[in-house]
Amino acid sequence: MQETIPPVRRPPRKGLWLWITSAILVALVLQGVLIYFIWQRWQNRPGPLHPRAQTAAQIAGPISAAELTHPETRKWMDVPRGTQICDNVTFICNGALRTAGYHANGQGKNLPGAILHVPVGGTGSRIHLLQAAEYSWSMPVQAPYGRMLLHYADGQTRELNLLFGVHGKDWFETKEAKVHEPVLDPNSKVAWTHQRSDGVVLRFYHTILENPLPQTPIVDVDFISPLERANLLLFGLTLNDEPATLAPAFVPTREASESSITLVAQDENGSPRSDVTVSWTLPTKREPVEFPPVPPNRSGEAELRLPPGLWKQVQYVVSASDGFKVTGELIPGTDGQVPSRIVAILKK
Repeated sequence: MQETIPPVRRPPRKGLWLWITSAILVALVLQGVLIYFIWQRWQNRPGPLHPRAQTAAQIAGPISAAELTHPETRKWMDVPRGTQICDNVTFICNGALRTAGYHANGQGKNLPGAILHVPVGGTGSRIHLLQAAEYSWSMPVQAPYGRMLLHYADGQTRELNLLFGVHGKDWFETKEAKVHEPVLDPNSKVAWTHQRSDGVVLRFYHTILENPLPQTPIVDVDFISPLERANLLLFGLTLNDEPATLAPAFVPTREASESSITLVAQDENGSPRSDVTVSWTLPTKREPVEFPPVPPNRSGEAELRLPPGLWKQVQYVVSASDGFKVTGELIPGTDGQVPSRIVAILKK
């Protein structure tokens, strides 16, 4: 009789089942992640288009330019520092942008003729400044102590001036009764004060200016010295879309008195050289006012504006990319005027 051999019972393949279970769990997790992202996209879907909502994300807000502020002003303790809120407007204060003036540089302050390319990168219908004048003795009312040149994303530029007694006065005031004396511009007023232990009150003005092109992003702004007696101290710059209507701006009743020097860079054939840089220097009895090198326009022209009667000498340097250079100086005449046009020829 043949013996029947029972069938062999193999142990269950635990590894295979573990792999199948893991694959199912991974598929469930991936499905959950996919459902979550679909839900998030649905929640954050764009709503109906609204013109104001489209531009709100581009509002520049408070501008911080700490690396461009004057080193001395970063050490001052009795001035606006850090985040400051004045008239419900936020400013970021990390020292002051401080351009040159006749008195400041004559007293030995090494202040630049211009601070170029302060980054903005946004829009805003209102330009807010926290600022004052400095070294303002004998400064004529309505004379400029600060100049802004706005550079827009479409290549346009616009100029705004700060006028003494209109947008601000000196930041030092020894008489308490005069601290809050109004200025002529209805959209400028004292917004920050501090009384030192010696009784001197430090004050800064909040000035609101209309942005000439509110829908076009401002790339950056140049702060240029008008080369008057007083100079600018700017501690804060902010752009926003403040809805309140501004009072009509003050219209100057004093005509600006300036001389304009146009330097034309040419080659020896009389063709314009736009591949150069032009820098200006105005000596004083202590520290000269030096303007950083700037390129001329396509016609090879660069302009310097200055008030007549203050400056005794103007020096210029035209530097070409091929290493050629032209230097020169201008001496005002007895009437305080300088030549309105000079030609710098770069010869090979």
